[in-house]
Amino acid sequence: MKRFRIGFTTVTFRRKTAEQICEIAKRHEVDILEWGTDVHVPTPEEARRVRALCDEYGLTTASVGAYHRIGVENETPFSETIEIAKILGASRIRVWLGKKSSADFTPEERTALIAETRALVDMAKAEGIEIALEFHRRTYNDGGAVSRAFLDEINDPALSTYWQPFFRETPERDFLFDDDRSNLLAVLPHVSAAHVFTWDEQANRFPFARRRDEWRVFLDILRDSPCQDLIMEFVPNDSHVQLGADIAVLRDLLGQ
Repeated sequence: MKRFRIGFTTVTFRRKTAEQICEIAKRHEVDILEWGTDVHVPTPEEARRVRALCDEYGLTTASVGAYHRIGVENETPFSETIEIAKILGASRIRVWLGKKSSADFTPEERTALIAETRALVDMAKAEGIEIALEFHRRTYNDGGAVSRAFLDEINDPALSTYWQPFFRETPERDFLFDDDRSNLLAVLPHVSAAHVFTWDEQANRFPFARRRDEWRVFLDILRDSPCQDLIMEFVPNDSHVQLGADIAVLRDLLGQ
């Protein structure tokens, strides 16, 4: 049976220091970390300090959670983000695809997005690093079909997508499960990692066990994908105790 690597993204604990995050990761015996560039590794200098901490604690960095947005102006050059990833030993950089919903892109904007994405993938690939797209509303990568078409057109194994449920609701139903399952099935050949959490459409956070049955289905589907990493994020009250409880539920579902 496929064995996933389990970890968490450090933006879950934006107010905690890198030292505190390493202590949490060690305490809960996670396999991997995804370090966020917004607070914890904003510069190569800070990445060197965090790398030393990871080495001290015996922790592996799988990915850099970057806030670089393809298709818009960015303060930090992407070459610096690549350097941060290299210092941390991360094999993947997570980026965002634009800053508006896919339906709001013109054909010309989509063409430009394709070209810029290819250029960034080539930059990262030259350093042995892959790029993955955040799967998120209010970006171009906001649905299964549109994401699959974009990835298929670029057709480069160094480019993948994350996946996460949107937990969309209607007055009639509290969770449109089939929408999230359809999105996952559409992008399945391109999924490198999943962000794992339970919340509602207003981003209210709940214990992971609240959607245990739905996540059991999602995990079964992910077993047939390239996805290796399950990255937990955004626990209620930013509680490391809750993170530990959520990881225990996830491990139980996986039989790990």
